[in-house]
Amino acid sequence: MTNKKNFLLFFSILFFSVLTAPFLGNLYENYFGPVSSGFWGPQNPQYLEGFTFGFVFFASFLSWVFVEREKRIKYWLSYSIPVLVILLLAGLLEQLIIGILFVSIGWIIGQGVVIFIQRNKKN
Repeated sequence: MTNKKNFLLFFSILFFSVLTAPFLGNLYENYFGPVSSGFWGPQNPQYLEGFTFGFVFFASFLSWVFVEREKRIKYWLSYSIPVLVILLLAGLLEQLIIGILFVSIGWIIGQGVVIFIQRNKKN
């Protein structure tokens, strides 16, 4: 991929993550209770969790759909693994499990889109 495509992929992931952060954050807060922000934390700390979940989902989905076949796994892992490792090192096991779930869901949906596109190209 060229630098322009890498830049576009990364900022597409960021854009969709920011766009879905309030929804995913509020969903997380409704099911798991309020997120503590600490003394200096943000006003809506659940948006940070929503951004994290959105980032791993869209990184998994978009990198699987829009990256060339030979480099899909490299991009998929390079966007997803660092965020999951940060969650693990921070001791956020609940968020880590949900993050792995979002990576899996993004991967499955991405696989479905790729299979759908390939079948329609043959016809």
